[in-house]
Amino acid sequence: MVARNLFIAGVTAMVGVIALIVLDWRTQQLEKLVSYQRIESVGETAGKLAVLMVMAAILYYLAREAFVTARANKLKLPVWLESNAVRFIGWLRLTHPLFGLLVLSLMLLHGYILWWVWAAGNFNLAVLSGMAAAAMLGLLALTGGLIRLLPKRISLRLLHRLGGFGFVLLLVVHRVLAG
Repeated sequence: MVARNLFIAGVTAMVGVIALIVLDWRTQQLEKLVSYQRIESVGETAGKLAVLMVMAAILYYLAREAFVTARANKLKLPVWLESNAVRFIGWLRLTHPLFGLLVLSLMLLHGYILWWVWAAGNFNLAVLSGMAAAAMLGLLALTGGLIRLLPKRISLRLLHRLGGFGFVLLLVVHRVLAG
C-alpha cells in the first residue's frame, strides 16, 4: 500500500511538471513574468534537487550491495545493525521508484527552464551533455518500469544497472561542462 501511494505521488509530481512545461511552452508567460536571474536560479535549484534525488536513489543499490556482500562473506553483524539494515534497505526499495520519478521530473523542469526559457534554445556542449544524460535517464525509467512488470528478467536488472552507471557518468560530464 505504501509503495503504491509513493508511486502515485511520484507520477502526480511528474504529471504536474509536464503540465507546467506544456502550458508555459504554449503561452511563454514564464519569461515575461520573472526576471532572467530568477529563472536561472530556479533552474539551477531544480538541477541540484535532481542530483540529491539521484544520490537517494543510488543509496538503495549501495546499501543493498554492502549488506549482501557482508552476508556472502559471512561477516558477523551486530543484531541491531542487521535488523535495522534490513528495514532500511526495505524502505529504500520502496522509495527507489519515487526518487527515480522525482529525478525525471526535476530534470525535465531543469532542462526546460535553463535551456528553453533562459538560454532561448541555444545549443552548446553543456546542453548536449545534459540531453545525453536525459536520454540515459529515459532508458533508466524504461528499464525500471519493465523490471516491475517482468521481475524475473535478470537482463533488465543488468541493463538498468549499466544505464545507472552511464547516467552518473554523463551527469558528471554535464556538471563539468556547465561549470
